[in-house]
Parts: sequence; structure tokens; C-alpha cells
Amino acid sequence: MKYWENFESDVAPGSTIQKQDLYQLARLTSLSRALSRARAKIQNQYHLFKASSDVQKRRGVLEQEELDKAREQQIDSPAISVYQDESGKNETHLVVGSVWFLHPPDELKFLREIYEWKRDSGFSDELHFKNISNSNIEHYLSFAAFITGRTAVISFKAVTMERTGVDAEGALAEMRYLLLVEGLQHEDSTGRAPLPRALLVTKDSENEGQDRLALASLADRLKQAAASRFGNRLVVDQLSVGDSKESPLLQVADLFTSSVRRVLQFKDGSRPKDRFARHLLGCIGIPHGPEEELTAGDMVLHIKL
Repeated sequence: MKYWENFESDVAPGSTIQKQDLYQLARLTSLSRALSRARAKIQNQYHLFKASSDVQKRRGVLEQEELDKAREQQIDSPAISVYQDESGKNETHLVVGSVWFLHPPDELKFLREIYEWKRDSGFSDELHFKNISNSNIEHYLSFAAFITGRTAVISFKAVTMERTGVDAEGALAEMRYLLLVEGLQHEDSTGRAPLPRALLVTKDSENEGQDRLALASLADRLKQAAASRFGNRLVVDQLSVGDSKESPLLQVADLFTSSVRRVLQFKDGSRPKDRFARHLLGCIGIPHGPEEELTAGDMVLHIKL
């Protein structure tokens, strides 16, 4: 109820919720899982607001020896949160795009401001690239301008590759990995988010079972990179699958990723989606699309394969 009150007050502004509103609100099951993960992190990693010994026993908390070992392996460091999407399995280019939040308070503030923008603009639909049309293009252009005013707290990163002659699933798996390790290196080297850091990744869900297998493999590779490439200054904290319908931050990742793919595929297109794609990329500093292998600057990284 507190989540709906604070983040979705445009749908549920009062103390009463209508049945039809439930279809627009974040689902109770998703909120419950998120709450459980947050509670475990606060209590087991940050060691705050600990449960009573009886409750801890019921939850199956680690024995003291195992808990001490886990503590030794943890880095007391801030988090980098990445929202990742992909596009182009049936197009000319494969794209894995992402939105990065380098400081947790900025992520929460940005999320609240999205809900405020939606309320103030009277736009209650999901922000999704495939939904852009003549009837709503002005709302989407307005949202791109909204993002422009907040580029100091977020980063956009993408990996692109021509699809011809490659296995799409295998290529995407490699692209997800490269995007994260090169992106982490980029943030560390520019000084925007120097290591040590904890990494949290949320991938837009397509096929839940396949996604979870892909993320398990990705987590193993990232843990190896944490030791070999980043000198154990990186903790691979959590890789999870999310539903973009319930996550405005995944929706931003979708808009960016699809815009990159659209510009690569239709450089001179004139449809509403083409107009938005060029406008959004211009707002974040790559007005001609991802033409260079590396876009210099603090906010945008593009890797062309």
C-alpha cells in the first residue's frame, strides 16, 4: 500500500482502490518478491533492523561460521544498478542497450520523477517504443526532454552487431557480458563510479526460464571477471528478470535500445518512431546515432562489434 501511495498515486490517489485499477498497479506478487529481497539485503548484508533470533531460525539464516565467511567476501561499497534490454533478433542489427544508475538515491529520485511526469502530462500508458504513433508522439518527445534534464545521474550504454551470419542467441549472450564489463571499466576510468562497487542487473523478461538460465551463466562469467579483470573490487550482487510493464526504468531501457536499433536500420526514416529515435539519441549526446566504436564522454558508451 505504501508503494502504491508513494509511486503510483496517479492511479490510486486515495484510500480506496477500484478493481479495474489493480490492472494498472504494480502487482502484489512482484512487490512481495522485491520486498523480500530488500529485507534480506538490509538485514544480512547491511546488518540493520535484524530480526529476532526465533524469526532468523525460521528463515533459515546461515550458521555463524557461514555468515562470517559471507561477510568477508562482501565489499562495503555502493551499488551500480543496470536496467538492460535487447532488440533486433529479426532485424539487420542486434542491440543490447542499458540504463545505468550510479548512486541508489538517484535511482529512487528518478523513478519518482517519472511518476510525477506521467501525472503532470496526463500520460498513463506504458512507455514502450512499439506503441509510438502519430497520436502520442508529442508525449514521447516530451519524455525525451524530461530525460535530458536528468542525464547527470544516469548513463546509457549499448553494444551493436550486424545480425547477418551469426547465431542471435549466442551473440546476445556475449553482448550482454561485454556491455557490463566494458561499461564498468568505463565508469571506473572516467571517475563517475570508481570501484569497488556492487553490481545489480535487471533484464527485461522475454522467456522467463530461458532468461534465468542466461543470467545464471552471465553471473558466473561476471564473477570470474570480478577477480581477473577488476581485482576483486566488484561484487556481483544480483542479476534478475523484470517485467517492463511494472518497471518504468526498464521502459526507459526499451526506449533507448529500440531507438539505437531504429536509427541503425532506418537512418532517414520519417515515421513517428524514427522521429522519436533521432530525438532521444540527440538528447543524450549521440544525435547521429551510434556511429563510432566508442562515444567519448561520461554518459554514453557504445561498442560496435
